[in-house]
Amino acid sequence: MGKESDSSRTQLLVGILGLVGVIIAALIGVFAPIIQENLRQKNLPTPTPIVIIATPTVSTPVKPDETVSTTAPTVIPSPEPTFTFTPSPVPFEAGKDWLENCINIAWQVFPTTTTTENDGKCYKEPVAQAFSMHDQHLSVFFENKVSSAEIVGMFAEVPPDAIVEINIHLEQIDIGELWVGLMGDPNFEANGLVVAAPPGNANNSAFSIRTMPDGEQLTLTSKFKKDNGNYLISFDVKPGAIGVTLEKYTAISPVPAPSDKKYLFVGYRALFGSTNHIEGDFFDLKITPR
Repeated sequence: MGKESDSSRTQLLVGILGLVGVIIAALIGVFAPIIQENLRQKNLPTPTPIVIIATPTVSTPVKPDETVSTTAPTVIPSPEPTFTFTPSPVPFEAGKDWLENCINIAWQVFPTTTTTENDGKCYKEPVAQAFSMHDQHLSVFFENKVSSAEIVGMFAEVPPDAIVEINIHLEQIDIGELWVGLMGDPNFEANGLVVAAPPGNANNSAFSIRTMPDGEQLTLTSKFKKDNGNYLISFDVKPGAIGVTLEKYTAISPVPAPSDKKYLFVGYRALFGSTNHIEGDFFDLKITPR
């Protein structure tokens, strides 16, 4: 009985051990690859992360017909500015300024020693204490005594070949004369002629003509009866001579004036002695070049 028990226990122990061995072998078959992979991973070097830093690139556009050069560009100095002098005011504009009630500085005040002021375009009125604009009329008013006879007025250049028409309104002349003329130069030493309105009845006046520079006076015998006191005077301006017509009826032979330029004069002549009173208007000045 005792021997059989020992033999059974031995067989049971062998069977248990065999079962354990089978289980261990199965576990080794399952976990052995995992253990081996872990060991392999532990033996690998630690990877270093790669950091990429983007650096912006600025590109300069190049036109197809341009080449990029590494040399410094040649600096070409800019030329000095040049200025063309344009005379101002423009000649031959006399009369147009009157339509704007302006005495343009194109007019040369005579005598040249006369003090004047202007705003860059028009004279400050009254010019020479006698000339001012009213309703597109150049009005003349002078009332005073003078120490000697004097001529005061304004010159404006006109074309050397033209017709110049101007109207005069005679208001009142007591001592002195109202003058309008054409000269070869802006003075009375040059060749030319002057039409003078003398004292007297403005509605029935006789004009006189003075040839320059000698000052010879030609009194016109014809009288013009104009109830309104307005008289038209026309100058026939040519390169070598000047003619004049009054009211389109009375004329004299042209006087020599060989100057290349011609100048219209409007103004007055004051006389020494009693108080001069000269009052009248110039208006509707028309300059027609040929």
